[in-house]
Amino acid sequence: MRPVNLRLAPLDPDTPGYPWIDPCTNPINFPTPSQFWDWNGPFWGEDAPHIDEVVRAYLASGLLLAGCDPELAESSQSQFRRLRQAARRALLSCEWNIELYGTINANYCGGIDPQMPGCRLTRPDKHVLVDGVGLHCLSFHDDVRAALELGEPPVRTIELEGEIMDDVEADSMPFLWMPAIDLEALARLEVRLLEWPDGVSTAEPPPLVRNIGIRRAVEDVLSAC
Repeated sequence: MRPVNLRLAPLDPDTPGYPWIDPCTNPINFPTPSQFWDWNGPFWGEDAPHIDEVVRAYLASGLLLAGCDPELAESSQSQFRRLRQAARRALLSCEWNIELYGTINANYCGGIDPQMPGCRLTRPDKHVLVDGVGLHCLSFHDDVRAALELGEPPVRTIELEGEIMDDVEADSMPFLWMPAIDLEALARLEVRLLEWPDGVSTAEPPPLVRNIGIRRAVEDVLSAC
């Protein structure tokens, strides 16, 4: 049975019980492991963050929770660059995020691919795909937070190559799950995931959210992600 009026309450990261099985958000909307993050804002800076800033913030939060220096998330040393790559891979290992926002078109993820639709050569030329899939970071999406809080399945609104589906009206940015990282492993500078009580990886949201499901407007689009 689907939950009704799911409450996505702000939760202080110092609250005991990590990973938090009750769906929650950060009080200042900062990307934090085991919480949802809203790309619609408000933001911790003046402008909407690029995916690289999201990954660095997510890693910094995890390091802080693990008792480490969050500034390491910004380090140019090779071991910390690899750690950021692992954090990005963890974020893109979430099937729930990919089902809603996954695309094979870097032009909709903050990068550049002249061979794909929507190329704008003024965009930052950064590596934004992992294993050929990235997170679509334009306002082409369903209001996923509102759907979840009503206990309704959120809807995927984009095609695989990033264009909004025909006859669809959607204007929200992604509402992303931030996978819960093993903090003991992170203190050793390793990115590993945990398991929820039902045995599912914490790459995925808590059971209450997963039980709502996702409405798949075009099955073939998702099977390719």
